[in-house]
Formats: sequence, structure tokens, C-alpha cells
Amino acid sequence: MHDRQSPQTRRIFAFLNSLWPVPLLLSIHFCLGLSAASRKTLTFDEGLHLASGYSYWSANDYRSNAESGNWPQRWAALPVWLEGYRFPPPDEPTWLHGQRYDFANRFLYDSGNNADAMILQARAMIGLLSVALGAVVYFWSRQLFGGVGSLISLMLYTFSPTMLSHGFLITADLASALFFCAAAWAVWTLLHRVSIFAILAAAISMAGLLLSKFSGVLIVPMGLVLLAVRCFHSQPLLVVFGQTYELRGRLKQLAAIAGVMVVEILAVGMLIWASYGFRYSTLNPSASHGATVDTSWEQFTKNVGAAGPIIQFLGEHRLLPEPFLYGLSYTLSTTEVRRAFLNGEFRTHGWISFFPYSLLVKTPLDVFAVLALAAIGAWFFRGTSNQTDPASQASIHHWYPLTPLMVLLSVYWIVSLTSHINIGQRHLLPTYPPMFILAGAATCWFLLSKWTSSPLQNGKRVEIAEPHHFTKAIRIAQIVLCVSLALAALDAVWVWPDYLAYFNILAGGPAQGYRHLVDSSLDWGQDLKELKRWLDAHPQDAKSAVPVYLSYFGTAWPTYYGIEATRLPGFFDVPSTLPPQALIGGTYCISATMLPGVYLPFPGKWNARYEQFYQLFTQAVAAYRNAGGNEEQIRQIAASFGTQNMNPIFHLYEQLRFARLCAFLRQREPDANAGHSILIYRLSDADVEQAIAGPPVELLPDCEPEAADELPFKVSERGK
Repeated sequence: MHDRQSPQTRRIFAFLNSLWPVPLLLSIHFCLGLSAASRKTLTFDEGLHLASGYSYWSANDYRSNAESGNWPQRWAALPVWLEGYRFPPPDEPTWLHGQRYDFANRFLYDSGNNADAMILQARAMIGLLSVALGAVVYFWSRQLFGGVGSLISLMLYTFSPTMLSHGFLITADLASALFFCAAAWAVWTLLHRVSIFAILAAAISMAGLLLSKFSGVLIVPMGLVLLAVRCFHSQPLLVVFGQTYELRGRLKQLAAIAGVMVVEILAVGMLIWASYGFRYSTLNPSASHGATVDTSWEQFTKNVGAAGPIIQFLGEHRLLPEPFLYGLSYTLSTTEVRRAFLNGEFRTHGWISFFPYSLLVKTPLDVFAVLALAAIGAWFFRGTSNQTDPASQASIHHWYPLTPLMVLLSVYWIVSLTSHINIGQRHLLPTYPPMFILAGAATCWFLLSKWTSSPLQNGKRVEIAEPHHFTKAIRIAQIVLCVSLALAALDAVWVWPDYLAYFNILAGGPAQGYRHLVDSSLDWGQDLKELKRWLDAHPQDAKSAVPVYLSYFGTAWPTYYGIEATRLPGFFDVPSTLPPQALIGGTYCISATMLPGVYLPFPGKWNARYEQFYQLFTQAVAAYRNAGGNEEQIRQIAASFGTQNMNPIFHLYEQLRFARLCAFLRQREPDANAGHSILIYRLSDADVEQAIAGPPVELLPDCEPEAADELPFKVSERGK
């Protein structure tokens, strides 16, 4: 059939095929993400990343946070360092003794700096990386699917809550996603066309990947799979050095690729050494002043299995810098046991379903709709070709160009499914850009009029009548695609600024997110500003007669944001009061991560053994109060628990009391929330009494198996 598009339609498609929408969409992405980030306080690891990056620039010292990526920390801290914010002196105890989080807090909140300005500047730098990743998504998709397909990919990226949240946080997650995508593309390109530019692009992207996150080592199996696929393809290898040479035959191609691999290894190694100042040692000898590193990388290598001897060899022969080896061994040694929460359940060894479930509930349904249309369209119209659009012909008619995307997704997902680090959907971040790129195949629904051929018969072109139901199906698919893209944009506007707390309607939306996932999938300590806004808007809940209680999962300082609250146990324990203060009715603000007790000494659901401990420590505290300050009686109480003083008893009592309170709160809906990550409960005196002294409302027969290792058995046995 003839092309029945009107001149106006053709002009629209010409605009969509141009580059003009790209800067607009990337600008929208940057503005949405950074404006949302400006309303959020420091997330859990951001201060550590920022302080570490600053120390890399200012002190050429790598003792802090070497496991979290040299390049993203340097990049984020660059404007802060250039602006000359005050940095704690070299003899600062928290710096000397490796107290990393305390040191980061000193830098941000206790050195006379404007913490919010520093954080926003660093987040803007990560935002620029997010814009760069958006450009990679667009141009890779354009290479495969043409202008309209790449615009579909870029729109999904632009308005993705996942990219808008983690793309503007001072972490290594976005940099890792960027370099995974760039490295897969660069390596695949290099396997087909060897040139100076291709060699440099592959070296920089692979070095950036290894210097962002140590999961970047997955580029090795990915590269081997890509090489194997390439070897079974008959396409010649182009070598471009002034002139273009074609290498045919597998032996010649493998020889050339082997030579290129040696060059790449040397180039990546050189970039790694340069990133650590061409120095082997972690500490800067000229400025260490008696500093120590808490754990050496050699100790970590004992727990990393087959990788241990390899890391030992690299260290003994000083083939890579010590902080790089430390970060690698630390990462490998801490992947087996990590506390995690999923749908009301607690584990330390994770679930195979964790990441698939996270993807399902944390991804807008619009994305799944577009991916489904892309898959259906690419499958059903794989036998057609658009002679006027080589990009769409190359990918939809021929699957070979999609290989690096499929390999990246396959290898990364296989490793993720077996991973025990089930602490956040952010670990799936490198899989989102490939999904968005593949979604560009949905452009086939707009190109079908071109793909339906108009054959020549007797020298004249004839019309081919399309079945009515076929035409109708195409129109429906086009409408669904347009509506899905529009809803993706509306979704991003609707959930602003709470992108980290986004959950789709399958999970009940952000308000119900705490029932499904916590930690960096929902609550990473980002909502102290939102809590302050809520308290200011509800003065009746913040009066002196109505105390405010706070259990906070995070590293920011509540007092820095004007939040005056009685602290309940959180991730970082607050020193126990002697004796512990009684809890009364008031406004209880509980971080969603603390509610299920994931990081408490008594994790998981309340059970009979926890209740036994609680009654035991309650009696000890009551006996202390009845002792009326009699030191001999107090020593006897402490001795019955095998301790020299009452402090450990007070600490465990407060932890158990809070865990029992959380078990009570889990049975009711919160009265309000701050950014969906801090849950707010208005409790009366009677509510509190029922929670900590009444019959437990959540009581399992006994300790959950995975929680057993966390119990203080020695204390309980002595207490008996």
C-alpha cells in the first residue's frame, strides 16, 4: 500500500526523528530529579560518599569507603572541594581511627559548613551522570530503532521514578548503571570495529565501571559471552587505523581481538592506578599522623572463596593499588549474610524472589505495557523490513544487534537472583537502561504502514488491502503506547518529590510501600525535612504536653533540621538513659525500616522467646528502681546477668521494649506519614500501656530460625 500519512503527520514524525526533543527531555529529567532531591535530607550512605570523595582530592588518602567507588565519590565531591568547605583537621579522632560515619557527620554538620548546599551541589553532579546515561539510552536506541524508537526509550528513562531517585543521590549506583551500559555497548562495538576511538571508549567505560562498583567485575563474563557470540557470526572485523582493513576468518579475528584485549587490560590498569595517585598504599604516608585502617584487605580475602588467592597474588606483586584490593575483598566478603525484609518476613540470606518482586512493584505499569508492545510487535513483524529505515530493519528483522543488551540483562539477572544482598531495588539499576532501550522496539507499531509492501505487477504498483481486524489492532496498539507514555510522565509528576518511595498500584502505591519493602527501596533516611514540615503543619502534635518520639533509620542529624524529639532505638543506637525513661502517649515517628525491626538486636516478628527476654529484663529494670540507689543490690542485679553494671541491661531492655512497641504498631495503619518513609502514629497513654505491658498482639510460638543467630544467648542464660 502507499504511505497514507498526511503531510502534517509526516512533519510530526520528522520532528520526532530529529534531535530537538532530546535536550528538552533530558532537561526535564534533570529539573524533576534535582528539585525532588532538594527537598530530601541525606540518605544513609551519601555523607560517607561525599566526605570520602573530598578526602581523595584534599588528602590523597583512601582509607574511607574504598569499597564504594573512587570515580563517583571524586566526581560528586569535586564542586565541594573546589569551593573550599571546611574539612576536619588531620588529627580528628574519627578520621584517625576509621570511624567513617562519625567523621562524615563531623564534616557535614559540625564543621560550620552549610550541609544542605554541599549535598545539593554533589547531587547535581550525580544528576549530570544521570543525564549522560539518558543520552546513552537515546543514542543506542536510535542506532537500533531509529528516531521514534529512541524517543520512546528516552521518555521512559526521563520519567522513571527509579532513575529520578537514584540518579540524584550521592552514591555509586547511578555511575555503575552508566558504565555498565556504556561498557557493554563499547565492547560490542570494539568486537566489530577496532579503532582508536573504540579502544579508548571501551577502556574508559570498563575502568569507570570497576572504579564505580565492584559488581563491575561482571563485565568479564559478559565480555566473554559477547566474544563467543561474535565468533559464531560471519561478519568481518573492521580495523580502522588511517585505512580500513577487513579481517575475515576466525583465526585472524581472534588474533586481532586478543591483541586488543591486552591493550585494554593495560589501559584499564593504568586508569585504576591513576585514580589512586599512582600509589600502592591506602594511607598517605606524608599525612597519616598515626592513622590506622580497621581491617586489612588480607583479612577479608579469607572469606571470599576462590577469589581470595587471586586477590592475594595481585596484592603481593602490587599489580593493583591496595585500596582497590581492599574494596574488592570487602565487597566479596560481605555478600553472604545481609539482613533483609520482604512482605513482612525477615531473613539474613535473602530470597530468590526478592529482585523480581522489587522490579514488579517498584516499576510503573506503563513501562511493562510499553515493553509488552515492543516484544509483541518485534515478534509478529520480525519477517518484515523497512527498506527506508536501516536502523529498524537491523534490529527488528535481525536480532543480532540486540546481543549486548540481552547479555547484560541475562548475566546481571542470573547473579542477582542468587545474591544475598536483598537490601534494595537500587541493585537492579543497571538493568533499567537496557530495558528502556529494548522498549524502543515498540516503534514498529508506527512504522507498519511502511512495512506493508506495495509490490509491482506488470510495471504498476498495486494496493494491498489490509484486513480490518489487523488495522484495528495496530490502531489500538498505537493508542495504548501513546497513553502509556503519557501516564509515565503523569506518574513522575504525581509522585514528586517522593521518587525513592514510589510503588505502583499493584503494591497499593507509596502509602503501602512499607508493607512490601524497606531500606533503600523506600526508607533510606531521606525524609527528616518532610517530617519537620509535617510537625510544623500540625502544631498540636508537637506541643510540650504531647511528646514527639523518633526512631530514625539514617545518618542525618534531626536536630540540624530543628526536630526536637525523644530518641527511640534506631540503626545507630542512642546511649541509654539511666534509668530508661518511661514511654507515654504522644506522636511516634518511626522510620519504615525500623518498624519491622530489620536492624534491631531482636529482628523479625515478636515471638515467645523475645517475650521471655522482655519479661526478664523488665523485672531487672523494676528491681533496679526498687533498689532506690542501693549500690550493693544494683551490683547483684547486674552480676546475675554476668555484667559489671546495668548499662547492657538498660540497652537490651530499651531495644526489647521498642521491638514490642513496633509489633503493636504493625497491627494498625499509621495516622500520617512524612514522605511515605517515616510513619507517624498518634498514641494515647492507654495505647502505649497496651503495647509495652499488655498481652502481646503479635506472638509467634518461638524464635524464627534466621533470627536465632542474632539473639544475645549468653546474657539470657546468665540472667536466668
